[in-house]
Amino acid sequence: MRKLWLDDLRPVPDKTWDKVKSYKEFTRYILQHGVPEVISFDHDLGREHYMSYITNKKKHILEDFDTPNGYDCAKWLVDQEYTLKEFYSHSANPIGKINIMTLLNNWKNFKENNGRL
Repeated sequence: MRKLWLDDLRPVPDKTWDKVKSYKEFTRYILQHGVPEVISFDHDLGREHYMSYITNKKKHILEDFDTPNGYDCAKWLVDQEYTLKEFYSHSANPIGKINIMTLLNNWKNFKENNGRL
């Protein structure tokens, strides 16, 4: 079973996970290997994300960043109409985590209700 860990700082939980650190690495991995059975998402994937979150938590999620984040990775999967079997968010950013999980759960429910899963 292939498992993918999206995080720029945290180490993988164990050696059974493949790791990518950025949007670019994430999309390249999926295009080369296909969608793994499990994906765990971090939201903040760069210094600008961390600094914004630390200094202004309320507006953080609304900012327009140069560096794509984990939510952008999740949106890319949905835009490509990929089917995800199992997914999590291990992000310490509570709003980012909710956004990722809401998007992916809504996508999964949509596919299930339309007989496409």
